[in-house]
Amino acid sequence: MIIFDIFFHNSKYIKLLNAKNLKNIGNISPNNFLFDKNLNKEKKHFVQLGIFAKPHEVDKIKAEVNLLGLNPNIENYLLNRKLTKRITLGPYLNYEIFESILRKLEDNKIKYIILNE
Repeated sequence: MIIFDIFFHNSKYIKLLNAKNLKNIGNISPNNFLFDKNLNKEKKHFVQLGIFAKPHEVDKIKAEVNLLGLNPNIENYLLNRKLTKRITLGPYLNYEIFESILRKLEDNKIKYIILNE
């Protein structure tokens, strides 16, 4: 705090700030882009199509989604100490594309859950 007082109450430094057009440096908002941690982090949207224990269920959903021109992610998932497969779509950074994917799924009556990261 002492350094702050010395710096901002010393006329030499005030003139330097004025010369550099930094007069309003004390008026920086906490919402300023320099302080907003989430500005550069875009929200990722995923669509979960299900978690299945039986391979034929996974193949059925995978085939339906492939017919729509979408490429599902299939990963091993441990649920209640049982190995299952989780099917997701994404990540989508562009919200318009994400909405179009949801419309495709709804038009074809495919159930889903939205996941945000």
